[in-house]
Amino acid sequence: MNKREVMKVENLVRNYKMVYSDRQDEEEIKVLKGLDFTIEEQEFVGIMGKSGCGKTTLLKVLGLIDKPTSGKIFFTGKDASELWSDELADIRRREIGFVFQDFYLLNSLSVKENIMLPMVLDKAPVDKCYKNVKAYAENFGLSHLLEKQPYEVSGGEKQRVAICRALINNPDLILADEPTGNLDSKSGKYCSRLILLKDGVILEDLKNSGDQEAFYQEILEKMKEL
Repeated sequence: MNKREVMKVENLVRNYKMVYSDRQDEEEIKVLKGLDFTIEEQEFVGIMGKSGCGKTTLLKVLGLIDKPTSGKIFFTGKDASELWSDELADIRRREIGFVFQDFYLLNSLSVKENIMLPMVLDKAPVDKCYKNVKAYAENFGLSHLLEKQPYEVSGGEKQRVAICRALINNPDLILADEPTGNLDSKSGKYCSRLILLKDGVILEDLKNSGDQEAFYQEILEKMKEL
């Protein structure tokens, strides 16, 4: 049975221009260099590579936060380049959940309010907001912290708050930028698939057949090429 295609990337390129005021010229930095891949529903995909290989840039582009220089991104069949800015904002709010490295919790809001923020922005009924927050808080062991401010909880608790916020709208896609620290070979073996990036290109797209140890050894071998 074919699974639904959540994300499709075709010849994705992202360049940035560096302007040097002292030299009065600019340089084009090529970060992503023609990536092609698809992500299907229920896939747990890890992205690995050395610092500067383009991981964070790729996540921003996949999350429709940043636009590619060229190439195509299809989200649940929709061509992102043909969508208006308000349509992209709706997708980011309703259909994509983000877990950022620095969490980006609002200290002016309580833990409860931070978790429900995507639902509030989506104008969901208040009773539904509270019901969903209660359920996720119980699952992640945060029920006793709901009235606290983010600066009153630990780093690990902030992380769980950020994950709850990402899940609260039941999105089609979750994008997490190093949610548990750098993804290494040991944690990578739990992915159903692992994309290895090197210098802005896909070095390898590994599939986990179910044998965790064999997948781990395959990851170790490929990491030598990074």
